Formats: sequence, structure tokens, C-alpha cells
Amino acid sequence: MNQLNSRSFGFKGCFPVDCVGEGNNKRGGMCMLWREPFDLSLISFSQHHISVSVKCAGVAPNWICSGIYGWPEHTQKWRTWQLLKSIYPGVGIPWICMGDYNEIMWLHEKKGGNLKSWQDMEQFRTVVGECELSDLGFSGHRFTWTNGRSGEDNIQERLDRVLANETWKNIFPSWRVSHLHRVKSDHTPLLVNFDNVDRCFSHNRRKKKFRFEKMWLEHQDCEKIVKQAWSQQETSNFMRKLNHCGEVLQAWDKNEFGQIRKKLTLLSDKLAIMQAKKQTRWVIRESKNIEEE
Repeated sequence: MNQLNSRSFGFKGCFPVDCVGEGNNKRGGMCMLWREPFDLSLISFSQHHISVSVKCAGVAPNWICSGIYGWPEHTQKWRTWQLLKSIYPGVGIPWICMGDYNEIMWLHEKKGGNLKSWQDMEQFRTVVGECELSDLGFSGHRFTWTNGRSGEDNIQERLDRVLANETWKNIFPSWRVSHLHRVKSDHTPLLVNFDNVDRCFSHNRRKKKFRFEKMWLEHQDCEKIVKQAWSQQETSNFMRKLNHCGEVLQAWDKNEFGQIRKKLTLLSDKLAIMQAKKQTRWVIRESKNIEEE
């Protein structure tokens, strides 16, 4: 594994796994990053998984988190199921397992293209049961991957999902899995929320760091704001003047650029709604086809 400077990304640490192949044929790269108050210990890794033990103050006991990238080739699917069984931590150990399994469990988890083999889906369901895992479900668009084509050539599948065992679910009974909207990737980001960790964060959250925004420099008033803030502090203490300048800039940013961020949020929401409407139209069309048959 290569070492990445996780601090430069705002994270406490990371476990990266290199890609294999050359040029456009590179694949298999993975990375797990975390922030405080989490403390992670590496258990095992490969080109297709990262498993860690997670410790968080106020949450006991430690639990296992595994990130998965399943083999995409049909003839290699068995390797994904073998991998899941090999990293199974054992009975009673809290375990959450998430990622791109490159397979679906049920026929309704695919739109377009050829029908999936029932045997292939059954193998996926079987290994999930053997590992004492269950699907945590989701809210949002029901497919997590698309081939990006239009019309009858479009294929969408639910290749990404979050699985967990009963022990993990008992520790975090208020889990929520959300399918976020895609921006540039062909995969949908998955967001997992669980209240116990939210409370853990609230007890350990530090004061938000000051970050200078590049877009401020493009505003005609930026230089004037900085000069006024700097001169307002009648002291020779450099850090006091710097801190005051940062506070003034943050207040100015909220007033001057707050609406821009709201607009970005609204546009993001509209994109999610458009994707949902597209899915609804497909469901209606499929229902009509079924009635005609």
C-alpha cells in the first residue's frame, strides 16, 4: 500500500490500496479514510477489500467495517463470495460490510439489458445468509450504477449496497442508508447514518477550522475587508490580528456568498428530483408493458 497524506484531505488517517494494471486498464484501487473521534486498526486488505476494527469513544464494543469491490467478470464472481466468507469475523461480532459487489440479488434490481441468471443471484443471497448479514435497505433512487447510455440501450443496476449483521444493528438501531445523486461517476454514492456515532461526534467535535476560499479573491471587496479587519485590532500581536481577520472574513462570507451555497444546494436537490422522476417514468412504462402482456 502507498502512504497518502490524509491530513491534506482533512482526515485523521487512511488505508489506501494501489490500483493494478496500466493506463485505462487500471482497476481495484481502494481507500478508507476516517476522522476523529474514530480510531481504526487494519485487520486485512486486498485488491478487493479493506477490513478494519473501529473504535469510537462512547460507543462499545469495537466493531468491524469492511469495504468491498467485487470482481466484475462473470467467471470470477465466486471469488467475491469466497472473499466475504474469508473476512467473516465470526458469530456475535458487530460487522458492517459495504461497497460495490458487482452483482444484484433480485431481478427488480436491474433495468434494461439481458436478464440476470437466477443461479448467480442465489449464490449472492446464499453467501450473505452464511455470513449472517442482511441488507440495510435504502432511500432514494433504487439503482446505484448506470452504463450511461440513453433509450433502450440504458442499463441500470443496484450493484452497491450496505450489509450488516444483527449485532451491529443492535448497537446502531437507528441506521439510515441513502442513495445520493450521481454527479460525474457512473456509480451512486451511498451515505450511512447511525445516531450513536452522531452523538459521539457531537461530544468530540472541535471548533471548525478557518479556510480561505479561493472565490473570495474574485470579489472586488475582498482586499478592502482584509485591510479594515487588520487595522481594527490595535495590537502588535500577529495571531490576534490574524484570528480577528478570519472571523470577519467568515461573517462576510456568510452574508455575501451564503445565497450562492443555497443555490448550489437547491440545484443539487433538483438534480436528485430529476433522477427520481426519470426512474418514476420508467416504472410507469414498465407497468403498462406488464398490463399489455
